[in-house]
Amino acid sequence: MGSHSHNVAPLDRPARLCDRLFSMSILHVRQIRTAFNTRFAAQIDISDAAKKKPEEQEQLFLTRALAAYAVVFLAGADTAAAGACVTDQYGDNGIDAAYFDPVEDRLYLVQSKWVNNGTSGIESGDILKFTQGVRAVFDGEFASFGSKMKNRRAEMLAALDSASTRVILVVAHTSIQKLGGPSLKPITDLLAEFNDASEMASFTEITQADVHTSLTGTAEGAPIDLEVMLTEWGHVKEPFKAFYGQLSAADVGAWHTAHGDRLFSKNLRNVIGTSEINRTITDTAKSRPDAFWYFNNGITVLCQTISKKPLGGNSRDLGVFECHGVSVVNGAQTVGSLAAAVASQPEAVSGAKVMARFISLEHCPPDFAVDVTRATNMQNRVDNRDFAALDPNQDRLRKELLLDGRIYAYKTGEAPPPPDKGFAIDEATVALACSKQEVSLAVIAKNAIGRLWDNIDKPPYRLLFNAQLSGLRLWRLVEILRSIDESLKVQQVDRSGRERMVAVHGNRFIAHQVFSELDLAQLDNPDLTLAQARARASALVPSAIDATTSAIDSLFPSSYIQSLFKNASKCQQIHAHAAAVLSTAAQAI
Repeated sequence: MGSHSHNVAPLDRPARLCDRLFSMSILHVRQIRTAFNTRFAAQIDISDAAKKKPEEQEQLFLTRALAAYAVVFLAGADTAAAGACVTDQYGDNGIDAAYFDPVEDRLYLVQSKWVNNGTSGIESGDILKFTQGVRAVFDGEFASFGSKMKNRRAEMLAALDSASTRVILVVAHTSIQKLGGPSLKPITDLLAEFNDASEMASFTEITQADVHTSLTGTAEGAPIDLEVMLTEWGHVKEPFKAFYGQLSAADVGAWHTAHGDRLFSKNLRNVIGTSEINRTITDTAKSRPDAFWYFNNGITVLCQTISKKPLGGNSRDLGVFECHGVSVVNGAQTVGSLAAAVASQPEAVSGAKVMARFISLEHCPPDFAVDVTRATNMQNRVDNRDFAALDPNQDRLRKELLLDGRIYAYKTGEAPPPPDKGFAIDEATVALACSKQEVSLAVIAKNAIGRLWDNIDKPPYRLLFNAQLSGLRLWRLVEILRSIDESLKVQQVDRSGRERMVAVHGNRFIAHQVFSELDLAQLDNPDLTLAQARARASALVPSAIDATTSAIDSLFPSSYIQSLFKNASKCQQIHAHAAAVLSTAAQAI
């Protein structure tokens, strides 16, 4: 009978397991509460809850502390800055914290849910409210927000005005249940809209386990260990041990999927996100995996220790290595871009190889890791713009403009001249792209100007820079573009909401629309006075914004403005819809 009293019937085991999980969950929530009370007691404002019951005040404090900790956890902000970015209040539209990291160009929008029992799920209605609030922020509509979010309006708009900003949507909670399909749908739908043309936004869920593990120090301090397989590998013995060889691109991408930006703890920067360089890396891995090794600079990895496993013996064809305490100190963009490529087209990327160096720090001087990181990140990089300098037309244009008293800077390293003295190739390229009939060129100028310099022997470069282009015409196109940009700046101040977003993010599209309404045939005529054309260009800008906004509201009412102007197909539809309206308005100007 004694033996039976200590046994658990099979049918009771699931119930016992659930009870144990519930007990552990409650314990973890209590420990998180204690940590938050210690860390955020002086950082979280709950003065708006002074008349509420003590238990309601505590719930409010913990919810806001969780939002602040999400910013600490993801962005590395200190507790004071994290506490100051909390926007939770009545009328917060589901956004409990908003924080912009200017170093990494990342905007964090956080919703937090404090779950006392640690097991209840997050309601889909809360997630839907959060996504609606995010849409309002992206559209520049702050009228429906509370005072805390309105006070951050200028900061939020400045972040969203930058094309390099990446938005991180965060849902943080103290439940052991992760968000399910119905709850996630509003977020996945939102990301599909935002990332229509390029990856601008991503989603991160922070669970009870993430918070508890981080607070106990077992997440941030844990070293990363990797088992890597190198083909055609080599070995450097002196003065410091290192191995080098080829890695599977899919394996490298999997590192980032598994460990995130912790891989770059010793690097100068994390993955930048959406950028022209990262997009090129991703595209190459998917479209030309066999050539990836030749086109990419590879990665450098520091390890506390490295040891080779017996597999493969002494053959240099293949070696398996155990790497302890790993940090990628050069090639973060390659790692992150390969993760994106693997996520979208794993089969295509499977054949790509990456050159890699693994350096052991086991017997290195104390500052050696810092020296390697600094040196590998300070090497000169060749931009697409540098290839344009090989085009004889660039030097011809420089000489023509010099005779007219204008300075044209087209080589990397040349200081851009003062606006009244001349211009640089970047401004020239934008002016040319926006003045052409094909709206797709203006889209490229906005989204990835480097693509316009990809190959100096064929389009799109040859559509812009060719033997028929005179220095005089180029200078006059730049002057007209400047008039358009000056008018756009005025409109950006005078307008709000989606109209302002069109004036900011659609600047190249608006320039194209305005150029389309101008008579450019006479720009090569030395006797032409440009003042009238510049004045007309400035006057057309407000009408172009109105026509473009109306077209967007008709064709793509729910699309995010910044993403919209990076989509060539949609811009062609907007152009076709807005052109007739603008032409009618132009007749009255």
